[in-house]
Amino acid sequence: MDIQILAFTVLSIILYAALVALSFKRTSEKSAVYKYLLTASGLSVVLLLPAIYISLFWSAFVCTLLIVIASYVGSQYGNKGALIKSGILGGIWLIIPWYLYLVSNT
Repeated sequence: MDIQILAFTVLSIILYAALVALSFKRTSEKSAVYKYLLTASGLSVVLLLPAIYISLFWSAFVCTLLIVIASYVGSQYGNKGALIKSGILGGIWLIIPWYLYLVSNT
């Protein structure tokens, strides 16, 4: 099972790198990608990691809350909102291997 989680972790990192690369390609402001996308990803990871270790219920609750916030921000704030939405969803994507590891070891 650990090999599968490791493979999924590598896949998650590759897909997140592709998300960042495509975000760079779509925007003319490279600093905006760093500012909004990577900051939103880091913030979602920081919020989700403690929730995962508290309980699986709270991790699902915080993940759902982040998806709702990402949808709202993505629809309201134009290009900046799209970068923030992609960042939050990318941060959730990076947390999934930890979540699977905890589920498989519980």
